[in-house]
Order: sequence, then structure tokens, then C-alpha cells
Amino acid sequence: MKSLLFISLIFEMTFFCLPSSLPCEGELCPKVISMPLMDNMKASLKADIDVSQINRYLKAYIQQEIKKDVRTIIKDLVEKKLNNMKVEMSSRAEEKEMGKVCTDSVECQDNLDCINGRCSCNRSTYWNGIRCDQKLPSECEDISSDKDGIYLVYPKGKMTSRKISVYCIMSGNKKWTVIQKRTDGSMDFYRTWSEYSNGFGRVDEDHWLGNENIYRLSQDGTHELSIVLVDWEGNLMEANYSKFSVDSEEDNYSLSVSGYSGNAGDGMDYHNSKSFYTKDRDNKNGCAVSRHGGWWYDDCYQANLNGMYNGTINESGKYTGLVWFEWKRDYSLKTTLMMIRRKE
Repeated sequence: MKSLLFISLIFEMTFFCLPSSLPCEGELCPKVISMPLMDNMKASLKADIDVSQINRYLKAYIQQEIKKDVRTIIKDLVEKKLNNMKVEMSSRAEEKEMGKVCTDSVECQDNLDCINGRCSCNRSTYWNGIRCDQKLPSECEDISSDKDGIYLVYPKGKMTSRKISVYCIMSGNKKWTVIQKRTDGSMDFYRTWSEYSNGFGRVDEDHWLGNENIYRLSQDGTHELSIVLVDWEGNLMEANYSKFSVDSEEDNYSLSVSGYSGNAGDGMDYHNSKSFYTKDRDNKNGCAVSRHGGWWYDDCYQANLNGMYNGTINESGKYTGLVWFEWKRDYSLKTTLMMIRRKE
């Protein structure tokens, strides 16, 4: 566009400012073209225009622009090649150092830390098969904002990871990823294995984040679990666990939970090491069907936070409701919240 404007400007300047006589020699001699014109009375006219000066301007301008573009292209190619060489050399050095026995991070390459006696990618990066690459936020703990809300995360922080939406609760210097929420019974939790695996509900409302997502999140570092319970009188209790993880689907999303603290009573110890069950993949005791939920059942529970939302505290909800036996026995709770956080 700039070139066209420049050419147009030259043409206009030459047409209106062309001297009546020009000294010329060779290709500098005037080259005259005849142009048919029409006046406003539609009378035929003819104009002779000398284009030799236009040609000189155009030739000089085009040569200048070509030289400029070539210099820029060459410079960019050289810089790109040098950067690629630096990255390749750094990657080879990291690959050579990766997994080397160490006692301190100073013994490892700059981008590596000494973790569990081996040179490894530091917490903010991951090994992409060639080098340590910058991690994306893998959960709420990696989000820079201090405001509660919905965020996109990439479990394990890899670009190749399937991104998911999560609800984050920013509590002081701790940033929690919500994996379960029950508040009003608007979402049915009596679901199939596939539905519990994929997750269901809106993350800012009643929902289950999904066993596959919980598994991928909990395998990235050491996690803690916090459970908030509210009864129909507005009383609030907490059960916190210093270690929490869920195994893969091949291991039936079995639960690992320990390190209880809080005031609600340890309702999860009974479920530690148990497999997850649903109405279409129930255990031998038929707990998922009889207790109307999806959970880490055995015979059958001490907690049943994915049970039926009864909306009442009367006997009709006994055994099937949102139960935390250590606190309220078979009383069906009003609100439950489960959230996890990476500690290290």
C-alpha cells in the first residue's frame, strides 16, 4: 500500500512539475506517450506525457526497497538459526543432566533442580521429551489471581493436556480447586461410571469435577483435601487431610487419603484404599444402588457426600442422603464442599 501511494505521488508530481525541456542522453531521454483525453464538453483531446522521469524514480525506489527487504530477511534468518542452535545446545545439556544423581541443585544445569536425589525439571517446568518447557497453570494453586471464580487449567501443566474449567477458592495464601459441591439438589448425583469419570454439572454450581480430572490433578505433586460440611441449622464443620490422591481408571479410581485434622470427625479413613463404585459398576454389597450415589464404598460408608439430596432431615432420607456419620450419623446434610490443593 505504501508503494502504491508513493508511485501515485511521483506520477502526480512529475505530471504537474515536468520542465518544458530536459537534457537527455541514452535511456535518460524523454519517453513520450500519447494519452487520449476528453474535456467537459466531450471534445476529443490529446496529451503528450514524458514518463522517463517517472521511470527513474520508480527504478530507484524499487531497488532500494528490494535491498531493504533482502537485508531484513537475511537478518531474521540468521537470528532464528542462532536461537535454534542455542536451544538445541541447551536441550542437549539438559538431556545429558536429566536424572543425574545429585545432592544439591547447584550440581544440576540452570533449568534443573535436585529433586529426590536426581536432577529434574523444576516446579515451573516439565520435561517435554527434549527439554524443560514452561508449565501452564495445572490447577488453582498456579493461578496468579486472588479472586474466586472459574479458570481454565491444564492438568500437569502441559500444552498437550486437555484443558478443563475449574472453580477456584482463593483463601489467603492457599488456592483451592473445587472437585465437588452440593448446595440445593438441582443436580442429580445418581450417575453412571462414565458420567462420574467425565464429570457433570457447572463448576460454579452443584457438580462433580470428574474422576479422570481428579486423578490427573492429584498425581501432579502432593495434594491435601479440605471438606466443608453444613447442616440445616447453619452449623459448619471441617475435615482436612494432609494427603490425598486418586488412582487411574485401571485401578478403579481407588482413594488414598490420610492425615486428618478438623472438627467434623474423620469420616474418610474408612474409605481409604477403596475403589470407586457407581450404580452400573457396583461392589459386591450393592452400596452404590442402596445408598443412591457414586463413592468409594465398602460395606457401605462412613461418609456418603454424593448420595441423594433429600432436602430434609427426617427419617425418609436415612442411609441415602449426604451423610457424614462421624458428625451427624445418618442425618442428611444441606451443603458439602470438597476441594484439593497442591502442597509442593
